[in-house]
Amino acid sequence: MTENLNPNAPALLWQSLRQSVAQPTVWFDLARSYASRGLPWQAGYAARQALRLDAGLGAQLQALDIGPWQDASAGDALLGQATLPEAAALAERFSAVVNECSGDWLTWLYLARLREMPEHPGSQSESGQTGPDISSSDDALQQAGTFEPMPGESLHWLGVWRLNAGDAQGAVGPLAALLDVRPVRYGSMMYLGEALLRTGNTAAAEKAFARASLSDNPDFLFTLSARVYAHNYRQEAIDVLQKALTIKPDSVPVLLAQAKIQSEVNKLDDCRESLSRVLALEPDNQEARLIDAGLQSRMGDVPA
Repeated sequence: MTENLNPNAPALLWQSLRQSVAQPTVWFDLARSYASRGLPWQAGYAARQALRLDAGLGAQLQALDIGPWQDASAGDALLGQATLPEAAALAERFSAVVNECSGDWLTWLYLARLREMPEHPGSQSESGQTGPDISSSDDALQQAGTFEPMPGESLHWLGVWRLNAGDAQGAVGPLAALLDVRPVRYGSMMYLGEALLRTGNTAAAEKAFARASLSDNPDFLFTLSARVYAHNYRQEAIDVLQKALTIKPDSVPVLLAQAKIQSEVNKLDDCRESLSRVLALEPDNQEARLIDAGLQSRMGDVPA
């Protein structure tokens, strides 16, 4: 493949993705376009989406040489920090990008987050650029909302970054604005529950988690169970895992997670059943055998 240096290429590819986001080749082309223009954050985001949709693209994506794009703590994950020393310089760079390509959703979104991050002494720069009004985070976010590939995607990420940065109160606003988006954004509801809990609004948080649990994606339900369990909602975590098992009954990670929580809440018979299912699927699963040994001891069968 030849490099694509057309500054308007991202806008055309985002337009295609607004028709259908499940196009791995379009995501790949987007990653390649960003890589060719020296935008590794954007390239990494697109590469992750391409790989999620088609694992067979892994080798081609690696060949793009876009840095640690699979590192969960690098690239645009840095927008989840409370401060970023290079925020002003990045904002200037991304301002130039959207001046060239006004339909670049992802760069508008990054710019919206960068513009709201605290400035560091001496970090302010003067670009003297002309073009779209990008003087504030709100301006950039409005532009991002115009070009986003899925309804609510911009507010979702802004909320997640704020939450990761420790600004739970600031995260509630954008995430709560997604309550009425259809189809339901289950991931957004999970993060909304997290933000509400951190701000002390327990009742609203529980409603958000309940809405998130309506998902039919077993992998997401597994993630959700860990989130609610971390906040001591043990029975709720078990219920979420049980739903995941109705969809994907032979999932060893889900069965193990359920067994651990069942053991903690003294549902020993249920724990034994979960472990039996794991060992039927993987007879040599050492984690299951270790849990089972502790279970036998607690039930009075010391030799076992």
